[in-house]
Parts: sequence; structure tokens; C-alpha cells
Amino acid sequence: MAHGYLAVKNFEHFQHYKTRNPPWIKLYREFLTDYALRKLTPEARLLMAACYLLAAETNNRIPHDCGYLTERVVFTVNEAMLTSLTAEGFLFAAERKE
Repeated sequence: MAHGYLAVKNFEHFQHYKTRNPPWIKLYREFLTDYALRKLTPEARLLMAACYLLAAETNNRIPHDCGYLTERVVFTVNEAMLTSLTAEGFLFAAERKE
């Protein structure tokens, strides 16, 4: 069930291309050393890495839909994982653009 959209905090920091759907993104080493990220489960950390890629593909408007995310990342995504990422400030609710 879709609940709007999620966005990656400070996504422009990870984005090299200014156009939609770039072939790659920047992923800094701080991804491995960020204390708040390291406190999360391995699955939530993997989901966050996938969210950087999905943000690049979706103009930073990732569907807030566990079924969609499960299909895209090929492991089970649940609401608790998304809650942990939003609670730590890695993801936030994005405005709907109709």
C-alpha cells in the first residue's frame, strides 16, 4: 500500500548528475563510519544504500511502499526498517507532486 513518497536527506550531496535517472551516484566512505547508520540493522543499512540508488532513479521521490521496495531491492522490506531510517533522519516524507 502506497503512503506517499520518501526522500533521502541531503541527496544533492550524493548526486553528481543534475538530470534525472543518472547512471551512478557518489557514495562516500562516511557511509561506513556514520555512527547513527552503524546503529541500524544490517538490513536497514543495505536498504539505505539501495535508497540512494532509487532516489537517483526517482528524482528523490521514492514510493513509500514496502511491496515496491521489496521488489526493487530483492529482499523483504518492512515498515520497521523505514521507520528506523526516518527516525535517524536518513529519509523523510517527500511532498506529493501531482
